[in-house]
Amino acid sequence: MSISRWCAMISCLCLAPPVAAQSGGTTTPIASPDVVVNGLVDKKKGSWKRAESEHVVIYSKDSAAELARVSKNLERLYQLMSRLYRRGAPADDTAKLQVTLFDNAATFRALGLKNLRAGEGPYMAAFPDETYYDPREDGEVLAMARSSQIIDLNTNHAFYQDCEAAVSQDATDCVGQTINRFPAVRSWEQLLYAAFAQRFIQTYDPAAYPRWYLDGVGALFSTITLKANGGIEYARPPLGYNDVFLPMAI
Repeated sequence: MSISRWCAMISCLCLAPPVAAQSGGTTTPIASPDVVVNGLVDKKKGSWKRAESEHVVIYSKDSAAELARVSKNLERLYQLMSRLYRRGAPADDTAKLQVTLFDNAATFRALGLKNLRAGEGPYMAAFPDETYYDPREDGEVLAMARSSQIIDLNTNHAFYQDCEAAVSQDATDCVGQTINRFPAVRSWEQLLYAAFAQRFIQTYDPAAYPRWYLDGVGALFSTITLKANGGIEYARPPLGYNDVFLPMAI
């Protein structure tokens, strides 16, 4: 990778607040009790917005209202995990997590970002990186695309399991005995909440965690449901759960 391309990526992910004087755009602040959103309009580069809350700074081209909603959700997830794990504080001096949300997966992949100090596992070949995370001492960086993860369930492993099930039921071969499964969908918000939960554990309760443990923490909080009355539901099975895991005979 060339030095110029690497520097360009680092400049993007350092997430310096957009300044209108530097790009010829205009800024419009949108405030709420918990989140402040600043919008930068630039005809050449598009419209990026910056939302800052107590523990998170997010950059995205989405609407200001949507950006404020996601920021508030992350703050509520922080509060939930802080109570469950007895870590963190409503206000502390820990550097805020900086998140960049790209419009689509193609733009995200074009950056060529590789997780060198963090990663999901253990099935990296089947599930390529959907997020980029760097636990830097001067402020952690998280980048991902605002697009769903499509998981193909018609794998060789599924095919062989269908064949074994058919043979166990006295089928002579596997012709016509396999199932055509619809792909499972994992929304980008689930990916974001999972990454945020993993980051919380690594930041406020650091240890040499195995990947399967961090994946489990991410899964528990990836499907949170935030209610208008302030309640939060978590650890719910995601959509398509029963399509991924075969029922076990008891």
